[in-house]
Amino acid sequence: MVNADGTGLTPLTSDTHPDQDPAWFSPPRAPSPTVAPSTAPAETRCVTAQTPGDFDGDGVPDQAEFVVIDWDDVSCADGEAVAQNFQSQELVVRFASGRTLDGPFPTEECSGGSCAYVFEATDLDGDGRDELAIDVGPGSAVAFMEFFRVEPSGFHPLVVSEPGDPPYLKPGPAVIGGGFDAIDASPVDCRVNADGTRELVAIHAESRSGPITGLWDVHRAVMVLQGDRLVVTSTSDTKETRSAFGGPLFRNGCP
Repeated sequence: MVNADGTGLTPLTSDTHPDQDPAWFSPPRAPSPTVAPSTAPAETRCVTAQTPGDFDGDGVPDQAEFVVIDWDDVSCADGEAVAQNFQSQELVVRFASGRTLDGPFPTEECSGGSCAYVFEATDLDGDGRDELAIDVGPGSAVAFMEFFRVEPSGFHPLVVSEPGDPPYLKPGPAVIGGGFDAIDASPVDCRVNADGTRELVAIHAESRSGPITGLWDVHRAVMVLQGDRLVVTSTSDTKETRSAFGGPLFRNGCP
């Protein structure tokens, strides 16, 4: 071995036999670490409902989506498979400003992907800022509506103020509806009055005796939104035929 300028001549061998076919020896490299294949199951995100609405009050529509997350690679068009592989659910809001809110939606509400048959923006107090109405299940016959205020930093349920309207409306998170065949018998109605004020009307109807084509006992609770609280302003009890109150779960007359 010798330096490039001819100095430092160093013999590498010292035996009496001819040396030929020199080759530089490199120590064996350590084996590359083996990357174990991922055992995490596939995940599928299904947008099951969406609605436009001005949730931050800037005068420009935002977009809200209800997303069901499934274990496994399933088809979002297969509702039965989506329910069987249900993992969790999220509420995603894409604001016109470019900001996105993506937060988990409580799985104890509408678990199994049965949520958001109703998923609508509605301005409950006429302030130009939409709230979000969501059907929170638990199924097709007995259903509840829940109302949420959406902030760029998160979302939270509106609250029914004390004393509420027992036993029909409990103080606390605004979960409204339920009862017998709630899709038809316990609708929620948002309406705009002639003077421009807005009210949310919860209807609870029961057929206590006789055929369902007869008279029903109908209880109405009228609420107004003040800040994040729904305040009961009046109640009434009447007897009406089913055609007088029946209809969709949420009548959104407050665009």
